[in-house]
Amino acid sequence: MIEFYSTRQVAQKILKIKPDNLQKAVWQNRVKAPSKGPSGQYLWTIPDIESASWHLRRHREFEVWRQMNALIDASSPADRKAIDRGRREGQLLRRELENQLHKGAGIVADHL
Repeated sequence: MIEFYSTRQVAQKILKIKPDNLQKAVWQNRVKAPSKGPSGQYLWTIPDIESASWHLRRHREFEVWRQMNALIDASSPADRKAIDRGRREGQLLRRELENQLHKGAGIVADHL
């Protein structure tokens, strides 16, 4: 079964760039445009993403993502749940740290 990814997923989660940058690269013909779905949005396949990663010099990020997916696919359902839980906890921790840094920056600015 072929998996399809949205432009936003490909840009943010796989190639670690802004979706606008990926869209612009397609528009400027630096990246071959993938096929479009019935709604007119691009439907990215793994070969499309790999090709884009080479053109945008983001192949290392693509390989890391591919290896993580291979590990998840090879794991048991219980392990997958633990991985998903860890991702959610990591995202919450990151948000909390960003909030603390933002608050700390405000305190430092107040004392200047």
